[in-house]
Amino acid sequence: MSEVSPPPGLVGDVARFIYDAAPRPVPEIALVAAIGFIAGIAGRSYNISGTGLNQYALLLANTGTGKEAMNRGISRIVAALANPSGNPHYVEQARTFVGPADMASGQGLLRSLSHRKPPCFVSLIGEFGLRFKQIADEKSSHDTSLLRAMLDLYNKSGHGDFIGETVRSDKDSNTPIIYAPAVTFIGESTPETFFGNLTVQMITNGLLPRFTIVEYTGPRPARNKNAESVEPNPDMLARIAGLMRRSISANSLNQVQHVGMAADAEAFLDDLDTRADDEINGAKDGVTKELWNRAHMKAMKLAALIAVGCDYDNPVITLEMAIWATAQIERDIFRLIVRFDSGDVGEVAGNEAKQEQAVLRCINEYVFGKYERFASYGVTKKMHDYGAFTQTYVSQRVRNLPAFDDRQGRTKAIERTLQNLSLGAVIQQLPTEQTVQLFETRARTYMVADVKLFQTMAGPP
Repeated sequence: MSEVSPPPGLVGDVARFIYDAAPRPVPEIALVAAIGFIAGIAGRSYNISGTGLNQYALLLANTGTGKEAMNRGISRIVAALANPSGNPHYVEQARTFVGPADMASGQGLLRSLSHRKPPCFVSLIGEFGLRFKQIADEKSSHDTSLLRAMLDLYNKSGHGDFIGETVRSDKDSNTPIIYAPAVTFIGESTPETFFGNLTVQMITNGLLPRFTIVEYTGPRPARNKNAESVEPNPDMLARIAGLMRRSISANSLNQVQHVGMAADAEAFLDDLDTRADDEINGAKDGVTKELWNRAHMKAMKLAALIAVGCDYDNPVITLEMAIWATAQIERDIFRLIVRFDSGDVGEVAGNEAKQEQAVLRCINEYVFGKYERFASYGVTKKMHDYGAFTQTYVSQRVRNLPAFDDRQGRTKAIERTLQNLSLGAVIQQLPTEQTVQLFETRARTYMVADVKLFQTMAGPP
């Protein structure tokens, strides 16, 4: 079952069209495309809290689920608007709101932006999971320059902001000052590719926290036999054309419209900002801090985009819009934190620190949890009452995590981790004679040696 529902206004209407016209309809795929498309139009001509409405979004879905529907749906809408033949919704510049599908370097991206009037569009990038890895690679100067450009562009879409001119030895590579560039990036990847290449560096360098990640985890949808016959709704096209014309006019006059906010919506988003402060101040790692750092701004920009889609003449964020946008942002943050906490990302393979964290976590859950949850792991009630656990229990809990994809083998990695924790006096191995006498087992058995030290290392239960 889908976790997302379309928002009100143009974003929701575009999402519904892309869904209905998709060969394999998936709500998440349609929603990401709709957000990107409307942001590509309105990102520069509307501001909220001093920033434009450009979006960075990433769609994760398995192979064969129809990710190509994003490009296909947007292309059909643009084609309908760009056709001059007897078309009441004709917009001559409609195609300018869709940018390049890839860029070789940051300099190339900025050069492309400098030639666009206005510098506002959406770029749909395929296989972005692999691109993320390349961008984060410090050994590649081209990819590093692209990272810098993407980090900079996210924050420079507000009225009065600008990207400074660049000067190179090759004069053809120089770029002038670019005022208020509003670039929206929409990427797609499979979960395996993305999470398999995900690193802590991708979080701490600030790029991934700028993205809103939407993941579809359901099965391959049945083929939509009516996909080709679905046409864009004339009323939807009229409103998109109206938004395009308004944005084109505002951009040509160097004007911007500020999105308003209802009092209850502002209070709701202020509460999110306060919760983000609390999460950052209480975080034990950089990943959590970075992910929460932009939560308020991302929710506000997304809610403002929905407001523009509802009324581009007088956009105002309502409580409904604020709640909808916040739910998308929080779902993304919680999902990524769980992935990192569980060690379910590619970077941790063979990483002993992550192996130790995984073992500490599973012991923590066992010692402070209810016995019924662990009865199936071969431990007795008496063992649980004593806080004793077997190596077999630990192995069953952690051996399939990526962290234990170790060159010495998963079993050896688990044994090594338990031994290291024993040497550090965090846990202690019980003598076989004692386990036989107390628990009637000769299985390798451990107990927490120092509860305070253990709780410091493992965190709260």
